[in-house]
Amino acid sequence: MLQADGVTVRRGGKVVIDDVSLQLPVGLTGLLGPNGAGKTTLMTVLAGMRRPARGSLTFDGERLSDQPDGGELAYFSKVGYLPQRFRLMGLKSCDDNVMYAAWARGVPKNMLAERTASVLAIVDLADRTDVRARALSGGMRQRLGIACALAHDPSVLLLDEPTVGLDPAQRASLRALLGELAETRTVLLSTHILEDLTPIAQRLVVLDHGKVRFAGQTGELSPHEEGTQGLESAYLRLVGG
Repeated sequence: MLQADGVTVRRGGKVVIDDVSLQLPVGLTGLLGPNGAGKTTLMTVLAGMRRPARGSLTFDGERLSDQPDGGELAYFSKVGYLPQRFRLMGLKSCDDNVMYAAWARGVPKNMLAERTASVLAIVDLADRTDVRARALSGGMRQRLGIACALAHDPSVLLLDEPTVGLDPAQRASLRALLGELAETRTVLLSTHILEDLTPIAQRLVVLDHGKVRFAGQTGELSPHEEGTQGLESAYLRLVGG
């Protein structure tokens, strides 16, 4: 389990993440909030890429700040992170992109080919290994990005707005993939589109102006109203929409 306790982030003297505490068990948790809520900033903290001004992260019972060098290096090997804007090597094949990502995250040389083939199969790109990344459709490009984030077999997967720019069919396909991935690992998916979460998210975290407005089981957000419409109404009440 990944846990944040009292995490605060300041930027230019302004508090952008304000005393955030949450728990992320195995399964899929949706991080929901309007644009500018602080979702991306929180993601970078959870990915070990940014140290908070205050607060701590705990992973599997061990607090990062208690580990040598802050624990970032050991933790980094257990986390896969896909930012909203990510770069692929466009002229290189899918195989090359994933293999490079695996190598960069410390996968032993003698395991690179096997791990690459395994991950491409997981994201249903096994028949695209030799295709250049720039030739992929939007949905396939997102799948390749997820494959790169999975290349070192992380137990935590953080995905920042992965459905942006995808058509409805591509989004549905990606949701199905993420639901499968969350069966064996902690997955945090950030979005401002509620319908991307309701079919697959066991838990929801609502973030607004850097503060957690709700954290709990998906059904608890709107206990008296069923379906996406009820959840949307409850969400809008929380964020003042």
